[in-house]
Order: sequence, then C-alpha cells, then structure tokens
Amino acid sequence: MGYHLELAASPPRPILWGELSDAGRALGWTAHDREQEVRLERDGSLIARVVLSEGEAWIKTPDDAALAAFIDLAALMGLRARGDEWESYRSLTDWYVHPNDEPMRARAAASAATALQRRALRRKLWDWFRIVTLVLIAVSFAVMGWRNAQ
Repeated sequence: MGYHLELAASPPRPILWGELSDAGRALGWTAHDREQEVRLERDGSLIARVVLSEGEAWIKTPDDAALAAFIDLAALMGLRARGDEWESYRSLTDWYVHPNDEPMRARAAASAATALQRRALRRKLWDWFRIVTLVLIAVSFAVMGWRNAQ
C-alpha cells in the first residue's frame, strides 16, 4: 500500500481541480488536466506527483523532496499536508495532530486495536481447529487399527 499524504481542509471540503492546478502552476509544477494530476519536475526528473480523485488530492510514498514540495503546495492553498496517521506537517521535521483530526485518529487507533484482537481470536480458533483435527485423525487411525486387529 505505501504511505500516503493528502491535502486536508478544516472544515473538510472537496479539493477542486482548478485550485490544485493553479497552486501547482504558481509553484512551477506542471498540471495535467486529462489525468487530473499535478507534477513537480526538476531537470527532467519527477520530484512529486499529486493526484486528484473524487475531491481528494494525495501523494503516495513521498521522499523528503516530494514531502517538502507537498507541504509548500498545501501552505499555498491554505490547507494542511496530512499523513496516514492523522499527523499534519508544518515542515519535514515538525508535525502535529490538528484538533479536527483527533476523533478520527482515536477511531483509527481503536479500530487497529480491535483488528489486533480479532486477529488474535482467529489465531486461537485456528490453533484449536488444528488440534481437534489432529485428535480426530489420531482417533480414526486408532479405531482402524483396533478394527484391523480383531
């Protein structure tokens, strides 16, 4: 899956193609209307690619240069660069959790804990299933051996 960052507004709202492409162009990025993406290229190589999909603008698995460029783009648009763990970036080394994101972060943490509990339960059930299956196989062999002995 990889790590994603998105442009986040407070209060939440869809990101429009016009505002994304205008901000990207203002920073020297190239906007591709057909693919609904904005690209930052330097010396012919791709630094960052921001994709707009269903009102959400995001970047996937950014390195430091792409993350810094994405933070600049967010600042120019009056938005936040928010990561997968609900952290909002001011710079490469400075991040915080926005108050609007606290409930979602708490839900995500609770959901992760629930998922771990479900995984542990499935593991226990699978272990019991294997034990019962082995016992049934052993009993079957014992019964067949007893029948053959008579």
